[in-house]
This record gives sequence, C-alpha cells and structure tokens, in this order.
Amino acid sequence: MSVAAISFTAGATIANTTTVTLAGGAFQTRVSAGKAVVNADVVGYWAPGAGGSSYVPTPGVRAATAAVTTTNRAVRLTGTAGVPRNATAVVANAKVNGASTSSSVQVSGALGASTLPTQVSVPGRTLANAVVLPVASAGTVNARVLAGKATLSLDVLGYYTNGSSGSGTGVDVSWPQGPACTAIPTDQSFGVVGVNGSLANTTNPCLAQQLAWAKGSAGGTAQPKAQVYSLFTNPGAAKASVWPSSNTLPGGPTVSVPTQYTNGKCTAQSGAQSTWKTTTACSYVYGYTRAYEAANTRGVTNPGQYRWWLDVETGLSYVSDTAQNRAALEGMIAALRASGVATIGLYSTTSQFATIMGTVPSGSPIRPLPSWIALGTARLDQAQAACSGKSLAAGKIAMTQYVTAYGSGKIDRDWSCN
Repeated sequence: MSVAAISFTAGATIANTTTVTLAGGAFQTRVSAGKAVVNADVVGYWAPGAGGSSYVPTPGVRAATAAVTTTNRAVRLTGTAGVPRNATAVVANAKVNGASTSSSVQVSGALGASTLPTQVSVPGRTLANAVVLPVASAGTVNARVLAGKATLSLDVLGYYTNGSSGSGTGVDVSWPQGPACTAIPTDQSFGVVGVNGSLANTTNPCLAQQLAWAKGSAGGTAQPKAQVYSLFTNPGAAKASVWPSSNTLPGGPTVSVPTQYTNGKCTAQSGAQSTWKTTTACSYVYGYTRAYEAANTRGVTNPGQYRWWLDVETGLSYVSDTAQNRAALEGMIAALRASGVATIGLYSTTSQFATIMGTVPSGSPIRPLPSWIALGTARLDQAQAACSGKSLAAGKIAMTQYVTAYGSGKIDRDWSCN
C-alpha cells in the first residue's frame, strides 16, 4: 500500500515528519506527479535491541499555545497534557498560525539547538506537522520562528519512557485484586495498598503480597514507593457490631479522648442496642479502635514506615451527624500517630467528604492533612489538572486517582501532584 507522506502545491514549501524503515541503510521517495525537490533532515533513529524505550499513545491533548518570536521559548510538556514527568520524548502535533512574515518554525528538544525547521510559517495560513521531541530534564522543549512572530500550538499524541523507570504513575490495589493477588500492573512508580478487606474490621487477604509489590515500585516521583490506606467507618451506637462502652480498647490501650467530646468519657449504655445513643466520645474511641487494629493487627510490620491514607466514602458506614464522623476520624488519626505513623492523608471526593465530615473546624487535626482526590473514570491529563482543584480540608492535594482500563477490566492509577 502506498501512503502519502505529504501533500503539496506548486510554489509551496511544506514540511512533515515521517518514520521510515531502512533497507540497506536507505529509503525511497517519489512524487505522484511532476517533479519536486525533497530535503530529508534526520532528527533521530531507532536502534535494534531488546531494551529501549516504550511508547505510550495518548488522546490528543493541547499542551500549550504560545506566542513565539526569534528568541527560544521554553514550553513545558511533562507533568501536563497526559505526559508523566519521567517521559524521555513526546510525540506532538505542532501547529502554527498568525505568522507576521513568511518564515519557519523550529521546535527543538533536549539534544541541542536544532537548525532544522519543524514547519514553514506563512501569513494567513495554518500549517501543522508531527514532531518527536526529546525533552530536557525540566520537561521542556524550545520553540521559535526564524523571522517575525507567530502562534504555536502543541498537541500531545503520545510519549516515550526509557523502558526501566516505570510508568510515572502510581497504582492502588486491595482485596478486589484477589484471590490470586497478582492481577495488578508491574509498571507502577509507586503503590498504595489497602490494609482492610471489604469491611473495616477485616484484613485484606492479599496484604503481604501487595506490600511486597509496592516496595518493588520503580520510584522517581515525590511519593513514597509503598503506601497504605485504611477504611473510615462509623455505623453509630445502634448499629455497630462492636460499639465501645469505655475508653479502653478490648485487649488494647486506654484512649485519651479530647474533653470536648462528651467530657472525654465513653460510657456503657443499658437496654436494647437499637436504643443506644451515639456520643462523640464513643465515636472517637470507635475510630481509634479501627485504626489501631489496622496498624497493629492486620499484618503491617512497622506501620510507621508508611504514609497512611484514611479512605472516606459514602459507600461505607457513617452517621448523619457530621460531628460524630469527625470525632471518629480524629480518633483514627490519634491511633495512627500513637502507632508511630508520621504522615497521614485523606482520600475521598470533595462531595463525599463534605457529606460525611461537613465543615472541618479550625484546630481539628483533620484540617492540615493532605488530600488524595478520587476522580472516577478519567485520563491522566485530567488527573494532572485536578491537582489544582479543591482539597478535602485545608491541606494541599498530594495525589489524584483516576480509573483506567487494564486488561479486560479496570485499575486505579494515581498521579503525584508534588
């Protein structure tokens, strides 16, 4: 099959990028009619071998629209438009319009100041060309025109990684990946593992295998390679299978409850459990119990070596009184800190968190915690953009989560905002 590399008209100078297979170190070129002069400028090559780069196609996403002059302008391509920070090269469509004079546009990557034109620029015309751009360590490329000025748009179509640095994104997993505990990607830059099973008072049966998987992550982001998360629940006194009747955990420590919560005392109640009243002190102890179990009885060795996330979702149990839920969440935070955990964050969507926790008051230990924002089904570029959205409390957004296809199913991937 014969495929045209470029279309042209008499008197016009047009450029295009093509990738060709060599035969004896050469390739063939011809015109379909008439004659023309063809200049072939080499901008890169692929070498044979089992190792090398991995190419990831992406939906076409506008990375930048910039006014360019004869002075090089740095344009950032990684960490945006669906390109991870560890990308070594980006495939983009370079479109130029608004040219003030007939000239050429140059978009050059990390390998130096190329003198090869990416595309001609002609007043009154919009012209485009595909380019493969190695990116600098800062994730940028340079763009300029040889004369006058113009507007350049770069639309990302895909990117390359070096084949050994991982995907540049994280993956979070838990019990749904069972029972084999192996139906998970191996290209993660960091991994987040749920310590609970389907309920907060159960253990993820894949915990040991998945923690080992997370520790083997490629790294290269601001996130720790291995992190964990635990479920928030507060069913309330009338519905809890085990509701506390004192400040002392069964087989565990005595909890120091802040005095603003029912004077700091969780007490036993009489009569049928269906008539019991939920108090903030007992909510605090209930939350403390769930997090104490997560850190000390689920099989997490040395819980302080991990960043812990507290998963707040409307699909789990919570009461309508947001003050009770905040008390339970503060109890979880206290239990993790007492277990040696230094870094704690919040996972949720902004709407679910507001429904369950309401407005977190000033002075609450919940407020400064970083956020991990769930987006549902989305793309990497959308997860990157969500880093500048609204956090769950007063802390910064540290990560975003997006659901994407994996094999015949789906997987949760994560973007590091830092």
